[in-house]
Amino acid sequence: MNGISPETNSDFSLSPRQAYESKNREASIHAHINRSNKHDEKHMSTKFSLKSCVFGGLDGIVTTFSTISSLSGAGTHISTIIILGFANLVADGLAMGIGDYISEKSEHDFLSKQYRSKLWRYMNCLDLEKKDMTDFYIKKGMSLENAERVVDILSKRKEHFIDLVMVEKLGLMPPDQNENPLLMGLATFLSFLIFGMVPLMPYVISASLKIKVEKRFFDNEFIASIPLTLMTLFVLGAISSKYTTKQWIRTGIWFVLLGGLASALSFVLAYLLVIFIPSFRPSSL
Repeated sequence: MNGISPETNSDFSLSPRQAYESKNREASIHAHINRSNKHDEKHMSTKFSLKSCVFGGLDGIVTTFSTISSLSGAGTHISTIIILGFANLVADGLAMGIGDYISEKSEHDFLSKQYRSKLWRYMNCLDLEKKDMTDFYIKKGMSLENAERVVDILSKRKEHFIDLVMVEKLGLMPPDQNENPLLMGLATFLSFLIFGMVPLMPYVISASLKIKVEKRFFDNEFIASIPLTLMTLFVLGAISSKYTTKQWIRTGIWFVLLGGLASALSFVLAYLLVIFIPSFRPSSL
């Protein structure tokens, strides 16, 4: 009835994304009808926070844990691990934050330049711009009459027409004026530091409590750092899945596998270097 086939177990409390994931047509229609009032779908407004936090957090925890793994594999004393771990954390965090800022600013400046160019053409050469778009649609298989009609209707709204030209013709997204490259770089840096400190926490706690550390190849602090790091990777992956179509369990496991593989390779490499090149074994502090 009303074009909607009956489906069992329809849950009208689902968001549009959740309805899609469950392939519930009735719930999807209901969610989109009410979307204008609830605005529960996350789009460009969450881009900078999600991308920067996940990117910085993942890189921070994997980089730090890989550093710790290689140092532990080489039999390094925990005081050296703490010093090198935090030095690496701050240096890499700054590099990541600055790199993200430069990357995002360069992209934003490029898109803004293209947008200003199309805006100038709209204001000064609208007929030529309309002809270009008409030819573009004709090449896509549209008839001349339909192409001219579509372009004529769309060109009446300046912002919409320029956005259309950017996406359809140039293959570029219009610049988002709400994006702030500086904030994105800062978010990457802070996320790198926060998540990157997780693998170091057992070492910091051990040092602050002045726990006596015996000289051994595989220290307890590293053993404690492993589950702590893997759990944090899983949580980070689960959080990032909120804005994707993948299940949080699968995303969390995928993050754990990536981080675990990188750290395992670092440990094995350091271990083998110490075995085959004894001079590489660090002296005790």
